[in-house]
Amino acid sequence: MTEPLSVRLRPAHYFSEGQGVAPYNLETIRNMYHYLHSIGTLYMIEIMENGQWHPIGDVTFSQETLPIVIGEKRYRSRGIGKQALRQIIDMAQADGWVQLKVKQIFDYNERSQRLFTGLGFRATGRGTDEHGNSYTSYILTL
Repeated sequence: MTEPLSVRLRPAHYFSEGQGVAPYNLETIRNMYHYLHSIGTLYMIEIMENGQWHPIGDVTFSQETLPIVIGEKRYRSRGIGKQALRQIIDMAQADGWVQLKVKQIFDYNERSQRLFTGLGFRATGRGTDEHGNSYTSYILTL
């Protein structure tokens, strides 16, 4: 049996994709993080391994939407996103928020759909983006 990973949220100052991984060019990353900072507080998702914290993803604490990503594939489907999202829910409750919203989770992203619905989010609507991708919106009443 493997030992559960320690997960923490840390205010974001660095890119979340981890070492040696560059799925976006620098301009795209800057624009993405500028936008995320403009809508809420951006946190890096870090895990403790070998006595050191390693950034593996990010989540934005926002009343508009809750974008979350685990950038390193080897850490997906291990409960890390769930731990991070639980921390976000706790923060929202402590701040007196009455709900959390997710603008869109694309239909092809079953992993993310399971994450949010598993923590009590319910579907509130459906849509299609400018590229023809279908998505569902979600809400959690706190």
